This record gives sequence, C-alpha cells and structure tokens, in this order.
Amino acid sequence: MPLGATLTRRIPIAPPSRSNFPLSSRAQRAARNSAKNSSYPISQTLVHWESQSNTSRSSPAGRKYLSQAVTDYTVLLFARIENKIGKLSSPLRYLGPAKFIKATGDKPISMVWELETPMPYDFFIEAKRASGVS
Repeated sequence: MPLGATLTRRIPIAPPSRSNFPLSSRAQRAARNSAKNSSYPISQTLVHWESQSNTSRSSPAGRKYLSQAVTDYTVLLFARIENKIGKLSSPLRYLGPAKFIKATGDKPISMVWELETPMPYDFFIEAKRASGVS
C-alpha cells in the first residue's frame, strides 16, 4: 500500500491537494519519490511506514517525524492501493490526521502511526491484501 503523509502546521485542517503516498512531507519532497512500498496497515487505526533509506533519526526529516507529538506539526495520511491505473496515477484516499506511536531503526526509520479515525474497513482489507501482510 503506497502510503504518505504531509506535515502541516497545526491550523484548521483541510485535505491538501495532492501528495505521493509513500509517507511524505512538504518539508522533504524528495523522500516521497524514493520511498519504498514498505508501508502497510496494521489495523484500521494503525499504519506502519518506513522512511526513505537515507533518513536518519538525527536528520531534519527524521527529527520532524519523531518529535511530531511535541511540535506544532500534524501528520496527514493519504493512501492508495496501487500507484497507477493504466497510464494514470491512482487517486489518493485521505485517511486523516495521525499521531506518532513508535519508531525503530535508522536509515530507514520504521514508524507506527495511529489514525484519529479508523480507515474504512473495505479499504483496510484491500490495502492489507495488496501489501502482502497477513
């Protein structure tokens, strides 16, 4: 399941126009282009995401993700099951704001995020199947 996020300042939230879904941030657009498909739903409210391979915990992007709970950033998650439908990019589904839960590793950082609102059940099942996680 290609997964992405946008870091935004805490202001009234409106879904951003577009974002490539391997978890990405406006602050580091390059990350979304090189992120691998190592994101998958754990449950309807928990999502696993892995940063791009050269993101360390001490890098600016790594620090933003890991300190999300104590900063004024909100992570907004978007997802799609497939990258393309024919020659066109697949539409993204806005999953909503997410809270950082935990992280392991470095270069890449594996993170777990909790959605404020559960993702739709049908989407969860399809994303889980597409990601190959049982």
